[in-house]
Amino acid sequence: MFIAVTSPKKGLGQTVSSINLAANITGITQKNCLLVDFNHKYRDVARYLSASPVNKGIDDFKNLYNLGLKNESNLFKKCTKRVHEKIDIMTANICLQIDRNDIERLVDISKREYSFIIADTTAGEGEMTKEVLERADVIVTILSQDINVVNLSTPDNRPSELFRKNIYIVNKYIKEINRQKVGICFEKIQRLLKEKGVKSENIFKLDFDVSLLNECNNSTLLNYAFCSSEETVNGLQNRKIAEHILSSYANYFFDKEKRKCHNTKWDMRKFFAKRGEKNRVCDLNE
Repeated sequence: MFIAVTSPKKGLGQTVSSINLAANITGITQKNCLLVDFNHKYRDVARYLSASPVNKGIDDFKNLYNLGLKNESNLFKKCTKRVHEKIDIMTANICLQIDRNDIERLVDISKREYSFIIADTTAGEGEMTKEVLERADVIVTILSQDINVVNLSTPDNRPSELFRKNIYIVNKYIKEINRQKVGICFEKIQRLLKEKGVKSENIFKLDFDVSLLNECNNSTLLNYAFCSSEETVNGLQNRKIAEHILSSYANYFFDKEKRKCHNTKWDMRKFFAKRGEKNRVCDLNE
């Protein structure tokens, strides 16, 4: 499955959302994931997840492919960096320009090696972002409480097929501060998106989480997503989004009734233990 994460403008939490999505999906499914950074201007994925300034990425992939190594079994080991047992990252291009053909090759070949590919795109409606969105099985659009941002996320000229595979996340949501409303409320955002044809089940919010922001330094963000012992509202919301994507677009089934009856915490670290199950039924209490 190829998931593209985008946003109408820079600074809405797109990269952090991509990382959280990768952590939750791999934690639930126990499948490997490739996190690709297509934002060559900022290259934030490596900044968050890599302690080294030297990283491998899209430039390496294109060079190796052009050298005729496209069928080599360990191609991705040469152009990715492993940041977790189940997650590799591919940094954005610096030296080489990539086009539609490069994106198609990258997606097609990576699908042979990874169960899930998550693309952190360049914010806005650039040509490369459009190419990535067209190839995506699911599009995750990050929003804020700014009505202009919400309007930019649903342009009238966007093809209808993109709406059908799009989910929207209102990030860093704050209902009020000192009894004063902050921006537009989530209910109004829902109404605006539904008027554009977006289904209500494809609209989510992520509450503002100070602890998450404090963990975004020194490459600790992924450790926080996987290993935090504290159950937060933001963490539960991220998990709900991952479950929705897997159940709606990847035919996964979740035993929600069992979780409701037992009301126990779901520790993501347990999913990274060696397990012998081969089915795709995810018991949320294991």
